[in-house]
Amino acid sequence: MSFSDLPLILGEALSERGYAAPTPVQAAVLEAQAQGRDLIVSAQTGSGKTVAFGLAMAGDLLGPDGRVPPPAAPLALVIAPTRELALQVSRELIWLYGKAGARIATCVGGMDASRERRALAQLMEENPFRVPYYAASVPITKGDELQGCVTAIYPPHMAPTAQRPFLIGRAEDRWIPVPLHEIAAIESHYGKTWLHTMGRGTLRNKYNLTQLERMLPPDRFIRCHRAYIVNVEAIDEIHPDFHSTFLLVMKGTSLRVPVSQKYASRFRAYLGI
Repeated sequence: MSFSDLPLILGEALSERGYAAPTPVQAAVLEAQAQGRDLIVSAQTGSGKTVAFGLAMAGDLLGPDGRVPPPAAPLALVIAPTRELALQVSRELIWLYGKAGARIATCVGGMDASRERRALAQLMEENPFRVPYYAASVPITKGDELQGCVTAIYPPHMAPTAQRPFLIGRAEDRWIPVPLHEIAAIESHYGKTWLHTMGRGTLRNKYNLTQLERMLPPDRFIRCHRAYIVNVEAIDEIHPDFHSTFLLVMKGTSLRVPVSQKYASRFRAYLGI
């Protein structure tokens, strides 16, 4: 087995790191009889076994075009016995799958928990059942140590906030009830929420995007970015975009809304793209 048999994008990554041919452990996991099987791998330090595990996952991670498709959920989980090894594995997988479009995050002890939470949030599907859902969790502890949690997931009709036919927008000196059909998009920017309307300009709203998702009809308003909710009936054009996945041109405004990788699969499924 040679690297020439791998998807081109992985072969290029390996070549850039100075790999001319597979090491013995890498060649072993690339053999045809190893594909799709559970593997127990033992090799010396420096033998390239971390990369070998990365190569063994290629068949499950890469699409027909050799890239990682937009996932609806995490595609792989790597568990390491120490923090140092977890970070090492992360570094290796980042260069191996970086050009393929993979997003890799670590969660280890003794690090910045808020930073890790933000990184992991980018990999999570907020609507795994393809509809908004609402949940409440109760932690399970043993002494001072967190053991897990019990989570109850409620259907959409049990949302804590009822839907309404309008939102209140704040102008400089007044409040304006804005019918939902006049709202093109809703943006979160520096901790403030803005309603981009068709004909009334941009108005401030007091709710955050998570609260608004519960208040707005899910068949019309869809989350497409961590900073945007859009009214699908106000989408004028959809363009492919290098920096995100799509760029939405909204009716009645000059706004251009990106669709981020995190929400791309749901967006595609919803609109049938």
